Amino acid sequence: MIFLEDKVVDIIKNCVHIIKQNNIETIHLLGSEGTIESKVYQSLLNENGIKCTVPMNEEYGVLRECIEAVKQNKYTEDIGSKFCNLVNGHESVILGCTELPILYDKYNENINCENIFDPLFLSLQQLKKEFDDE
Repeated sequence: MIFLEDKVVDIIKNCVHIIKQNNIETIHLLGSEGTIESKVYQSLLNENGIKCTVPMNEEYGVLRECIEAVKQNKYTEDIGSKFCNLVNGHESVILGCTELPILYDKYNENINCENIFDPLFLSLQQLKKEFDDE
């Protein structure tokens, strides 16, 4: 089941649907300040009975630094360490910014988080599944 609104895939609804299917009770959201402060994920997760934690305000600078590293194509050991520290320590994480899955792919050998959810990738998988089923 894909969630379409005016022929646009709602990647947030699709992500939350998959998180719910996986029986995740608590998830940590990483994203830009705008994404986090808008509560767009938190509201929908809460409506579905899923607790959502977010970075502390002090961690926003680290998140910005990680996002900017991708935009500037500057991957360092320091950025890898910072990104892994943001992800590790949580059992389940949403990579709620398009740059974060790139960092995950680059540094995943140092990630010990059990469940990583990339909303865009999940929507692409769902679209492919539905296309293949037609």
